[in-house]
Amino acid sequence: MGLPSTSALCGRCANGIAAVLSDGTVTPCVLGRFLPAGHVQGNTLQGMFASPSWRQVAASIPASRHDPCGPDCGPNDDSCKGGGTCAPASGLTPTTAD
Repeated sequence: MGLPSTSALCGRCANGIAAVLSDGTVTPCVLGRFLPAGHVQGNTLQGMFASPSWRQVAASIPASRHDPCGPDCGPNDDSCKGGGTCAPASGLTPTTAD
Protein backbone atom coordinates (compact mmCIF):
# COMPACT_ATOMS: atom_id res chain seq x y z
CA MET A 1 0.00 0.00 0.00
CA GLY A 2 1.50 3.32 -1.08
CA LEU A 3 1.33 6.74 0.45
CA PRO A 4 -1.74 8.86 -0.30
CA SER A 5 -1.37 11.16 -3.29
CA THR A 6 -3.33 14.12 -4.61
CA SER A 7 -3.18 12.46 -8.04
CA ALA A 8 -5.64 9.85 -6.74
CA LEU A 9 -8.30 12.50 -6.07
CA CYS A 10 -10.99 13.32 -8.64
CA GLY A 11 -9.88 16.95 -8.95
CA ARG A 12 -13.05 18.46 -7.50
CA CYS A 13 -11.92 18.38 -3.86
CA ALA A 14 -11.93 21.79 -2.14
CA ASN A 15 -14.04 23.18 -5.00
CA GLY A 16 -17.28 23.71 -3.14
CA ILE A 17 -16.59 20.51 -1.19
CA ALA A 18 -15.03 19.95 2.22
CA ALA A 19 -15.09 17.42 5.01
CA VAL A 20 -15.05 18.06 8.75
CA LEU A 21 -13.70 14.98 10.46
CA SER A 22 -14.92 13.82 13.86
CA ASP A 23 -12.02 15.54 15.63
CA GLY A 24 -12.81 18.88 13.92
CA THR A 25 -10.08 18.68 11.29
CA VAL A 26 -11.11 20.24 7.97
CA THR A 27 -9.99 18.49 4.78
CA PRO A 28 -10.81 19.14 1.09
CA CYS A 29 -13.03 16.01 0.88
CA VAL A 30 -13.53 12.68 2.63
CA LEU A 31 -10.95 11.02 0.37
CA GLY A 32 -8.48 13.84 1.06
CA ARG A 33 -8.17 13.15 4.80
CA PHE A 34 -4.39 13.17 4.38
CA LEU A 35 -4.58 16.91 3.54
CA PRO A 36 -5.58 18.66 6.78
CA ALA A 37 -6.16 22.35 6.17
CA GLY A 38 -7.04 23.39 9.68
CA HIS A 39 -9.43 22.86 12.53
CA VAL A 40 -12.90 24.21 13.24
CA GLN A 41 -12.22 24.69 16.95
CA GLY A 42 -11.84 28.43 17.53
CA ASN A 43 -12.59 29.18 13.88
CA THR A 44 -15.61 29.45 11.61
CA LEU A 45 -15.90 27.50 8.37
CA GLN A 46 -15.95 30.81 6.53
CA GLY A 47 -12.67 31.75 8.23
CA MET A 48 -11.24 28.31 7.47
CA PHE A 49 -12.06 28.59 3.76
CA ALA A 50 -10.50 32.07 3.61
CA SER A 51 -7.29 30.93 5.30
CA PRO A 52 -3.89 30.59 3.63
CA SER A 53 -3.74 26.92 4.69
CA TRP A 54 -7.03 26.14 2.87
CA ARG A 55 -5.81 27.92 -0.27
CA GLN A 56 -2.53 26.00 -0.12
CA VAL A 57 -4.27 22.63 0.24
CA ALA A 58 -6.75 23.48 -2.54
CA ALA A 59 -3.91 24.53 -4.85
CA SER A 60 -2.10 21.23 -4.22
CA ILE A 61 -4.93 19.21 -5.82
CA PRO A 62 -4.48 18.87 -9.57
CA ALA A 63 -7.57 19.66 -11.62
CA SER A 64 -8.82 16.66 -13.50
CA ARG A 65 -9.04 16.88 -17.27
CA HIS A 66 -11.80 14.26 -17.12
CA ASP A 67 -14.30 14.68 -14.31
CA PRO A 68 -15.25 11.16 -13.15
CA CYS A 69 -18.24 12.50 -11.26
CA GLY A 70 -21.66 13.15 -12.67
CA PRO A 71 -23.03 16.69 -12.32
CA ASP A 72 -25.30 15.81 -9.39
CA CYS A 73 -22.93 13.45 -7.58
CA GLY A 74 -21.48 14.33 -4.21
CA PRO A 75 -19.53 12.38 -1.61
CA ASN A 76 -22.75 11.57 0.25
CA ASP A 77 -24.76 10.58 -2.86
CA ASP A 78 -26.19 7.08 -2.38
CA SER A 79 -26.21 6.50 -6.14
CA CYS A 80 -22.40 6.60 -6.05
CA LYS A 81 -21.99 3.50 -3.88
CA GLY A 82 -19.57 0.98 -5.27
CA GLY A 83 -17.98 3.49 -7.65
CA GLY A 84 -21.20 4.75 -9.18
CA THR A 85 -20.77 7.95 -11.12
CA CYS A 86 -18.39 9.42 -8.55
CA ALA A 87 -15.26 7.32 -8.26
CA PRO A 88 -11.81 8.49 -7.15
CA ALA A 89 -9.30 9.09 -9.92
CA SER A 90 -7.95 5.57 -9.60
CA GLY A 91 -8.16 4.66 -13.24
CA LEU A 92 -11.48 2.95 -12.69
CA THR A 93 -14.12 3.62 -15.25
CA PRO A 94 -17.14 5.28 -13.62
CA THR A 95 -20.37 3.36 -14.00
CA THR A 96 -23.95 4.33 -13.50
CA ALA A 97 -25.63 2.83 -10.47
CA ASP A 98 -28.93 1.08 -11.16
